[in-house]
Amino acid sequence: MARKAIAVSCRCLTGLVLGLGAFVNIACVSAKLDSAMRQAAEIRYADDEGGDYWQSPKETIARGTGDCEDQAIYLHHLLLKKGLRSEVTFGVEDLSHLKSGHAWVEYPIEGDAWVLDPTRRLMRLRSNLKKHQYYTALDQKRIRHKLMAYMTRTGASGLNSHYEASIRARLRRKE
Repeated sequence: MARKAIAVSCRCLTGLVLGLGAFVNIACVSAKLDSAMRQAAEIRYADDEGGDYWQSPKETIARGTGDCEDQAIYLHHLLLKKGLRSEVTFGVEDLSHLKSGHAWVEYPIEGDAWVLDPTRRLMRLRSNLKKHQYYTALDQKRIRHKLMAYMTRTGASGLNSHYEASIRARLRRKE
C-alpha cells in the first residue's frame, strides 16, 4: 500500500514539475514576444513614397519609420535575435473592410499561433480572432515578386515559408 502511494505521489510530482516547466517556458516566451512587440511598435508608421519598398531591419532602425511590411520584417528580426522562430505573414487585416493588403508576424505555439501586429499594437492568439480577421494570402504573385526582390537585395531568408521554397527554386535556376 505504501509503495502505491509513493508511486502515485512521484507521478503527481513529476507531472507538476513538467507542468511548471511548461508554464515557465510559456511565460519566458511571452515576455520575449511582448518585449519585441514594444520595440517594433516604437517604429512610427509611414507610407512608402514612390512605390512599395520593403526596408531591411537596419533601414527601419535608421529611419525610425516604416509601413506594415517594414514593421513586420523588423519584428521578425527582433524575434529571431531572441531565439524565437516566427513568420512574416501577408494578407488582409479584415475581410469585412477590404482596404489593402497588410503584413504582420505569426509565432506558432502549441497548435495555435500568436498574431503579432506592431502596426495595430495587437498581440492575440489566432484562435481568439474572428475567421475574417488577419486572413492570410497564400501564393500571391505580387507578394512572391516583392519577397524575391527583398531577398535578392538584402540576402535575408526565413521570412515566410509559404513563399520561400518557390522563390529559392527560382533564384537557383537564375544562377
